[in-house]
Amino acid sequence: MAFTSRGLLFAVGVLCVLVRMVHLLAVHGTPLFAAHRVWPGTDMFFFDQWAQRIVGGDVLGRVRFYPVMDWMSATAPLEYWSRWFGNAPIYFKAPLYAYAVALLRWLFGDPAVPMAVLQIAASIASAALLFLITEQLFGTAAGLLAAIVFALYAPAVHYDVVMLRGPWVILASLLVTWRLMHLREHLTPAGAGVLGLIVGVALLLNESFATLPFLVLAAFACWAPSLRRWTTASAGFLTGLAIALTPLVVRNIAVGAPPLAVAVTGAWVVALSNASDSDPIIFGFPKPSFVPLMEAGGGRLGRVLWLCLQSFDGVGQMLAFYLHRAAGLVAPFENADNASFDYAAIGSPLLRWLPDYAWLFPLLMLGMVLAVGNVRLRTLGALVPVWIALLIPNVLGPPLSRYRLSLVVLGMPFAGLALERMWRWATQRRLAVLVGALAALAALRLVAGLVERRMLPAAEPWSDVYRLSDFQVAATEYAKAGRYREASAEYLALADHVPQGSRQRVKALLLAAPLQASAGDRAGARASAHAATEECPPDPRILLDIGDVHWTALGDRDRAVDAYRRALELQPAGAILDALRARLTALDPGMTPPRPVR
Repeated sequence: MAFTSRGLLFAVGVLCVLVRMVHLLAVHGTPLFAAHRVWPGTDMFFFDQWAQRIVGGDVLGRVRFYPVMDWMSATAPLEYWSRWFGNAPIYFKAPLYAYAVALLRWLFGDPAVPMAVLQIAASIASAALLFLITEQLFGTAAGLLAAIVFALYAPAVHYDVVMLRGPWVILASLLVTWRLMHLREHLTPAGAGVLGLIVGVALLLNESFATLPFLVLAAFACWAPSLRRWTTASAGFLTGLAIALTPLVVRNIAVGAPPLAVAVTGAWVVALSNASDSDPIIFGFPKPSFVPLMEAGGGRLGRVLWLCLQSFDGVGQMLAFYLHRAAGLVAPFENADNASFDYAAIGSPLLRWLPDYAWLFPLLMLGMVLAVGNVRLRTLGALVPVWIALLIPNVLGPPLSRYRLSLVVLGMPFAGLALERMWRWATQRRLAVLVGALAALAALRLVAGLVERRMLPAAEPWSDVYRLSDFQVAATEYAKAGRYREASAEYLALADHVPQGSRQRVKALLLAAPLQASAGDRAGARASAHAATEECPPDPRILLDIGDVHWTALGDRDRAVDAYRRALELQPAGAILDALRARLTALDPGMTPPRPVR
């Protein structure tokens, strides 16, 4: 490689490190960085718990370990889930990441910081591969710009310091693509064997790569000049794949699991996301069809998928559903799943200044159009196997945020091409072409915004951006440490980011007030409680909470009584009515609370 290229790669690597270290320093020490220890409903927590079991002695996973989260137990009895998962101790997810976390836990204790450092290193390698791939496709300038886009891309920066598999999936995707580019020109058995090893490791990293071996063999069939060359290359590839998967096969045989079983998550993910009553965009709470589909399909992936497709009322309804899902590949919306990007951006201002998907999507589209007219389509063939393998999970599952991230990174060569061409047009003073390109980018950004507004839920869409749970977990951890000011600041931040009068804002203010009082800020506590009272919707449950805050946290009897009476005027029933009457009686034993009109 020329010195110039090495220098460019070094500069991009430094940029990657600097940006990610600034973000890491911003979130380190915050509850976001402790989610793997304190938030049971997340994948971070699950991987850490799994790692602890490995370090504790169950290295082979002989004892089945399947998380049963709140939504799972609320959807179906535990015996249903046990039956769907089967009796064999198959891994819940592809195991490689859990073993990496276990190794770091064994070496360092808490694995979060070491894993963040390793993932930053992985992103340096990803930036280098992205440079090399783009350079071969579109030239050195486009390669440099594509790598810079990756180094600065806000969602990638965020997920690099979170204990999730994303950075490694990106690295595996780019490494496979890089090897495919070489094999497209020189299809040799040895090179195919190396690729097989890499694909096998990718499968052990993430079960979503399950279709990749078949796609690679199909690509070989297109590139091989003869049947003999295809046969020898395929044999080399399958040999490398077999070597990589040998530890999994040996482990599965030892514990009594099917030899090639990688994970058990497929069927329920498909049932959750592909029935006619599913949410096409967001991992929502299971709909009524979920349990019947899982029961009828016996927890088997292929059978469940077929039943999901049959649940649609005709091909038209099914196409409309998946077109809606495809909107997730257009809309800039970052789904608040596991480690919320938008929540992290509140505590790490850097994320707000870095380019996000709203900025990247128009560049990707413009670059794809330019590529058609500037390179032979056959040269792009090496991108296709990994691109399809990554697209399939985005078709069968949520396509937002971290789920589409690896697919987006594989498209960054096109963003690099678009930026390189616009820079060239600017230096050549081809202003008409440049203005046309900028107008196209603006139009694409407008379209993405319109798609986002159509796909977000109509009722309180901000609840899917700023979840109460993110702030609640953080506030709980601060409160446990006696840091009441920081705890109240979490809820006040939520209140600042959702519309006035929304239920979320009222709840946030009510949760902040007692913590402000505990921190000694009684004036702030009264202001929060007063704002919640003024903005409260006609909901007796919330009015009951408002009265409780005034009474127990602020000692304001009159405002508490007023809130309780307002709640009674709404004619509640059941437990809320009993609670209101009990509180009014306790506040003034001689007072008989009015009975609401039935």
